[in-house]
Amino acid sequence: MKPTFPFGNMRDTILRRKPKAEMMKKLYDEFPEEPYVGIYEFLRPVLVIRDPELIKQVLVKDFSYCQV
Repeated sequence: MKPTFPFGNMRDTILRRKPKAEMMKKLYDEFPEEPYVGIYEFLRPVLVIRDPELIKQVLVKDFSYCQV
């Protein structure tokens, strides 16, 4: 998905045209074979992980290495 300045990929959500859950579902369905995808919320990059094994790796095994 191509981002637009200054909204990134969240234009419809920010302008309250679509709920964030609907936008995330569209993103999830648009890339069915990818283990993860990236989007922008304004100028901030966001990683969306789709693969259950990769989610487990990040949230359980690598949790102590995560930074916010």
